[in-house]
Amino acid sequence: MPKIHCTPSYCRERKANPSKFAPKSFRTVTRGSTKVVVACPRGHWKSSRCTVGDVEAFPEGRVRRG
Repeated sequence: MPKIHCTPSYCRERKANPSKFAPKSFRTVTRGSTKVVVACPRGHWKSSRCTVGDVEAFPEGRVRRG
């Protein structure tokens, strides 16, 4: 199901459907020039915490070109 969308400045790859995750659990983690969006699966978000650990939702692979 990965979908890749590229522009002249970055590529974005979708790994999972966002509807599978709790809406308030999304956040972005940056490592170097790559940004990864992580979230908690629906039903596991309790009191602003994820009870099963976070899952990679959308690695935004903002890898600069050129």
